[in-house]
Amino acid sequence: MAITLANILTPYESRKIILQCLSAWYIAKLDLCLGGILDKNERFTYLNPIRDIFHHVSELDDLLRAGMKLVLLGNDVPYLQKRLKDPRRYAQQDRDLQIYLLASFPVQQEEQGLVNKMIRFCVNETPDSARVTYDRTCFKVLQMLQPQGMFLMSFGVPIVDGRIERRGSWYSAEAPDISISLKVYVPCFRDRILGEAVLRPSELPRISGYNLGFRRLQAAWALLRIYVRKYTLESAVCLHVNEDEEVRVARARSAQIPLIIRFWYTHSVLEVT
Repeated sequence: MAITLANILTPYESRKIILQCLSAWYIAKLDLCLGGILDKNERFTYLNPIRDIFHHVSELDDLLRAGMKLVLLGNDVPYLQKRLKDPRRYAQQDRDLQIYLLASFPVQQEEQGLVNKMIRFCVNETPDSARVTYDRTCFKVLQMLQPQGMFLMSFGVPIVDGRIERRGSWYSAEAPDISISLKVYVPCFRDRILGEAVLRPSELPRISGYNLGFRRLQAAWALLRIYVRKYTLESAVCLHVNEDEEVRVARARSAQIPLIIRFWYTHSVLEVT
């Protein structure tokens, strides 16, 4: 008698081990192919879109409860959830999802265990040791300068060529699911002091779908308030810009001058309930 994948997934322990190693999107397609093998609890546990982006979901949950704010940007954000609900439809689409990621953590957090967990939290399997050392120093400095502020996280990405960034940048990371093209924001020290992230205007349409008329361009910078729906990821990011700022966005793109996105921490950009 031939042994099938369905036979392998029948014993609970082997089934659990296998599912823990797979991304949510892969499990959704597997469940579809095998005729719906997941029970209600398994669907809740394993069909979590965050598992397609992060390797360490349990650590992320701990940090979110401790006050971490997570921002997912991009026109493709809604599809993280939609494709898990309707894998038959989205499995036919041969296109990577473009996701941009930022996060911040309250500087006033004093529990050292949580601070260490935040600094070591990474998008890769393990954080870069030099990055951990540098971020720990930055966090201590911000505790003295801005004890009520928020600390922009760098997700433990490597320090390139041993040089600390003079400007914030977007780092291409490998997500657990290979169909996701993930970029995380790596702040410079100035970004952390000001609570800002820099985005080149040429990438604005990928993040917001916000297309502008570029003929009446007048100014160089724009400050955008960012609001994101909560953890369910049922909605893409929404950029609220008034008419005057809309003109400034357009010119910034025309001149290829980096666009500043200012995060207003008085508004929770992400809430977990």
